This record gives sequence, structure tokens and C-alpha cells, in this order.
Amino acid sequence: MKIDDKLKILKTIKPVEAPQHLWQSIRQGIYPSNEIVSIRSSWLITAVAAALLVLILNGAILYQSVVSKKQSKTESLIQAMHLTSSNDLYE
Repeated sequence: MKIDDKLKILKTIKPVEAPQHLWQSIRQGIYPSNEIVSIRSSWLITAVAAALLVLILNGAILYQSVVSKKQSKTESLIQAMHLTSSNDLYE
């Protein structure tokens, strides 16, 4: 059998022991360290203030767009020409 002759070569493989600290060095390569990154308090306060400013500006812009849409251009034209805006035939 040819396949058995080819598989006999696999019996000549000898087990090899890995270095003792191989797993630890691989793990440190994947997860560099457990250090906590510190941020200056002034940078943190600046970032929070900038985020709040952006939120307040977005709210103000949205509020202005809602207020300006309450009276449409058609309604303002009807009022300027002193026309009635109701669809009733008789008042």
C-alpha cells in the first residue's frame, strides 16, 4: 500500500517544546498593557464645554426652524392681501 508508506514518515516527527515565555510574549503583543490613560482635567473640561456648545447651538437652530415654519409663506401672503384663509363659503 502506497498510502501506508507515505504515512510512516509522520511517525518520525518528534514533539518540540515551546519556550517558557512564548505565550506571555504573544499575549503582550496582542494586549500591550493594562495602563490607564490619563487625560488632563483642562482638556476634559474643554471637550465637555465644546460638546455642550454644539448641543446648545443645534437646539437653537432647530427651535428657530420650528418657529419660522409655524406661519407659511402662503398664509403670510393671504394676510398681506387682506384675504380670508378659511374655506367656508359663508361667514
